[in-house]
Amino acid sequence: MDMKLNLLIVACFAVVLFALFGGFSYFFPKVNPITIPPISVQPHEVMPNTSPRIVTQEVPTPEPAETTEIAPSVPEEGLLIVHFIDVGEGDAALIISPYGHTMLIDAGPKETSETVVNYLKAQKVTSLDMLVATNGQADHTGGMETVIRTLQPKQFLDNGGPNGHPLDYQRILDLLQAQQVPVSHLAAGDTIDLDPSLSITVLNPGAARTGNQQEDSLVFKLVYKETSFLCCGDMGTATEQRLLASGTDLKSSVLKVAGHGDGKMTSGDFLARVSPDIGVISVGENIYGFPSSRITGTLTMRNAKVGRTDWDGNVIVTSDGKTCSLWQEYTSGDPLYRSSDE
Repeated sequence: MDMKLNLLIVACFAVVLFALFGGFSYFFPKVNPITIPPISVQPHEVMPNTSPRIVTQEVPTPEPAETTEIAPSVPEEGLLIVHFIDVGEGDAALIISPYGHTMLIDAGPKETSETVVNYLKAQKVTSLDMLVATNGQADHTGGMETVIRTLQPKQFLDNGGPNGHPLDYQRILDLLQAQQVPVSHLAAGDTIDLDPSLSITVLNPGAARTGNQQEDSLVFKLVYKETSFLCCGDMGTATEQRLLASGTDLKSSVLKVAGHGDGKMTSGDFLARVSPDIGVISVGENIYGFPSSRITGTLTMRNAKVGRTDWDGNVIVTSDGKTCSLWQEYTSGDPLYRSSDE
């Protein structure tokens, strides 16, 4: 009994010593506390604003683009410009003198009156010094009323008008009177004072009218220094023969062919006398076969360059007093022909 008690005491004493010197931790190791790393809280990210904003900044003014013109549209001192306007089967030609004076010869048919007015405005023509009717037929005067109302000519010139002044022509005269535009009836020997640098002489009608609008058509020759233009309106065969027989100086740099190239007009003898460098034909779609291949062929055979409004659109001829140049709407850049090229 005493022996067992002693052994128990010794055992308890040993356990106490073992615990005191770290042996207890062998069976019950120290547990280190769990370290939780700090949470890094980032501030709330603000998304960029993608809504439209008005940004004020100086924008440089772009340089004007270069443009190519068919022909000079602003009058230039020393340059004569004649525009043969495409009015279909009719006549309309704008003369801009070297010092900017303007004359419209005929105004085409009524259905192209706005075409004529818009073309003149595109050339910066806002009024006319002179409006001319070479004869009283509708393909020459149909657009006159619109031109008169819009561009207010300072003077009106004609060949005396058709006999009896039919209603359409009388309306033109009434409108001119209402706008107090002076009217002059021209005859051979008269001169037209458009510009001091130009000489314009009327060759037809004669003093005695025939009553035929073709034979009584205004014909005049414009001279600018060493160049000249012969404008024939609807000149008929009898008038042509009279001019040939009279010995009138018909030689011209530019010929405006009579009657849209009607083969009954503009004979070979007449073309030989005029001997133009350039021939212009104002013509549109028609049932008459205008222009005559005889006329265009003769012009070409005589080395004249031909401009025709049915093929080329608006035809422009310029003169610097020495050289005439031919320009056409459906081309750009350099003129198709200069009279000094040959």
